[in-house]
Amino acid sequence: MLELPEDLFSADSSVDAGAPPETPRVSAASEQLDEMARAVGSASRVLLYLGAGVLDAPAAARAFAEATGAAVLTTTTARGVLSEADDRVVVRDPGMQDTAVINALVERADLVIAAGCKFSHNGAAGFNLRLPRSKLITINAGGPSRNYPARIHATADAGVTLRDLTGRIPPRLEQQMGWDAAELAAWRTAALKFERASQVEPRLEGTGKPVSALIRELRDALPDDAIVVTDSGLHQMSIRRYYEVRSPRGLIVPTNFQSMGYALPTAIGASIAAPGRRVVVIVGDGGMIMSGLELLTAAREQVPLTVIVFNDGAYSLIRNAQLSGHGWSHGTDLVSPDFEALAAATGVGYRLVGADGLAAALTARDPDGLCVRLVEVPLAESPGLARIRRRGQIRATARRLLPRKAHHFLSRWLKR
Repeated sequence: MLELPEDLFSADSSVDAGAPPETPRVSAASEQLDEMARAVGSASRVLLYLGAGVLDAPAAARAFAEATGAAVLTTTTARGVLSEADDRVVVRDPGMQDTAVINALVERADLVIAAGCKFSHNGAAGFNLRLPRSKLITINAGGPSRNYPARIHATADAGVTLRDLTGRIPPRLEQQMGWDAAELAAWRTAALKFERASQVEPRLEGTGKPVSALIRELRDALPDDAIVVTDSGLHQMSIRRYYEVRSPRGLIVPTNFQSMGYALPTAIGASIAAPGRRVVVIVGDGGMIMSGLELLTAAREQVPLTVIVFNDGAYSLIRNAQLSGHGWSHGTDLVSPDFEALAAATGVGYRLVGADGLAAALTARDPDGLCVRLVEVPLAESPGLARIRRRGQIRATARRLLPRKAHHFLSRWLKR
């Protein structure tokens, strides 16, 4: 919180504060760079883990990956620092992908370089990542990680250090780079399997089309440098699984606090900050209820924006967790507003997604040249929820009737 005295706002000032001073970006010490270069030179399979500290240095990250033949992982906030269309980007969001696959990939690697990653709960996949100290190098301006101590650590700007480190690595022949294209493709396929999640994906009403298909339509309809901002909820999980981010800051989510109502105000700010980039909001009906009247702000200020509402009539992420654990849900049903009427009341365009898909609603022209558009995606419940509900009922019954040890065994079996 920033608290200012009230009389400060009525004081006179003739001083022009000017632009804020730039924080100097400092590289690692020369001795550390040499030590890192030797470690890279003796490793054939380098794994590069990129965090938010490299968002302003995509060229340095790309140059290092090319020079070393590294496989690349990114935290949620660093997604797009290397385009996920690049085959070297194997894991793009540890929080959404199979941690066992990621840990197996780490075990296969000779050296892991974590640049600009502070290893918070999300960046460490709930602290389930296994990163042996013997093969870990960390570069982070915020200092060393207490959770993941490193063989070598540099408290320095990650982008500048990667750039300088690349200049010290001797040229490597292709046969010296241990990851080949086929192996990277296999790891990428393993990491991007979401069979369990797809069982409970909502479907586009009246068509049976899963949300994953809609998200792929969204990706095809947007330019590579588009910015997608999500709210908190089941829709965010789907975007993080299926949307391919192709530019830095191409995906913005409420990573740490997961605040509902976050997406629309944040997207207004993103559109003002990056006027040359297409900005799209993905929000659930619950999040839209909380901050939807910010449509008035966007319309008044003429902020170009597309707002896509996934309308399934529930707090689905909470409901699904209740069904999984107990077989029934409570307090998760919503009475959503008439979104077409809301669009008319706030002076924005409106489209309803039907059988022709999401792309058609995104590309159609609005009358009167409105710069803000509300796109409603009506969703039906997934057929897979019936199975989740039955398993939840079995769990609830087991908790009442079985001893604790037997209940734990049954819970593990039901997760298969």
